[in-house]
Amino acid sequence: MLRYLLSGGRVATVDTAAGARSTAVSPSAVAAAFAPGARTLAVSPPGAGPVLSDPVSGARLGPSLGGTPAGALAFASDGRTLASVPYASVPHASVPHASVSRPDEARGPGDAATVSLWSVPDGRPLRRIPIARAASVGGLAAGGHVLAAAPVAGDYEPVRVWDLSSGVEVPVPRRTGWDVMAVSPDGRVLVVGGRDATLIDLVAGTSTGRPFGPVLDGVRSIAFSPDGSAVATGFHEAGVGLWDARTLRRAGTLAPEKGRFDDVVALAYSPDGRLIATGGTSGEVRLWDAAARSPLGLPYAVHAGPVLALAFGADGRYLYSAGKDGTLRRYTMDPQRAAAEVCARAGGGLGDDDWRRLVPETPYRKVC
Repeated sequence: MLRYLLSGGRVATVDTAAGARSTAVSPSAVAAAFAPGARTLAVSPPGAGPVLSDPVSGARLGPSLGGTPAGALAFASDGRTLASVPYASVPHASVPHASVSRPDEARGPGDAATVSLWSVPDGRPLRRIPIARAASVGGLAAGGHVLAAAPVAGDYEPVRVWDLSSGVEVPVPRRTGWDVMAVSPDGRVLVVGGRDATLIDLVAGTSTGRPFGPVLDGVRSIAFSPDGSAVATGFHEAGVGLWDARTLRRAGTLAPEKGRFDDVVALAYSPDGRLIATGGTSGEVRLWDAAARSPLGLPYAVHAGPVLALAFGADGRYLYSAGKDGTLRRYTMDPQRAAAEVCARAGGGLGDDDWRRLVPETPYRKVC
């Protein structure tokens, strides 16, 4: 917000976040995911199957997939495959990254959960992966050539992993899954959040329990840096932890401002790893300097409800967010481009007369 004092004691307010382009891709959403580089957006409305959209234009890429709402979505690293699980099978799916302890009671105890794979962008069904002895799935994550799922049967079961190219299950250590998980860009490491946070080396077949310390409320979001050397973890009202992915030592904290509390339920690194974007249950989107561990500017309070997904474009010029309110937002990251867009909205800036009237204490200068 920009506020300035007018003559007579009136205050004018300009919402600078209005410069973020907004597109309604759904009346509301229960799940959303961006393909790497924000090439494609998948959003699941509560009453229909997921829809694919172009984040740049906001245009839909085809009809809904399968006709069934999805409670969790994950894109493969190449962006050409989308994994989904039915909304009814996700425990407490209406609350992003909620702490849950039982599957949805709408499913019978003998039902088997299924992960569906779809071709992107044409939406063609590729394969269905049944998960034996699981009534539901709590979360999905993909990276490299692998897909991880968190089965639920009364409570969270050991995480399961498949090779996306062959469909063959990959043996991994028996560690409890969760609705918040992430796979490293090269597909070699799986990180599981929640109360039983775990890091699993998928190549060595080893695991490390509680890699991010004894976090009472669990990890609410996870993101790997583009080169896989760092991990960011979003917490409940405690900001973001930054970790060395190799040593698991804490490298820093993105601390919330005093008196500001929000669950960080979405995270994204810029392509060069210099910026981190965070999204909260309040709808705020915020930028951080990853090296300085400091916020950049004010937060964008733009979504009417929780942020479901964040992604930077492949060239880093734009940041995209998708919210539970069904909107897709785009934010300009390049300073020169942002200045040009602001000047265009302002109609070319202030003329000499307007400047003297509105900013009389400062000599005139052309800002656009």
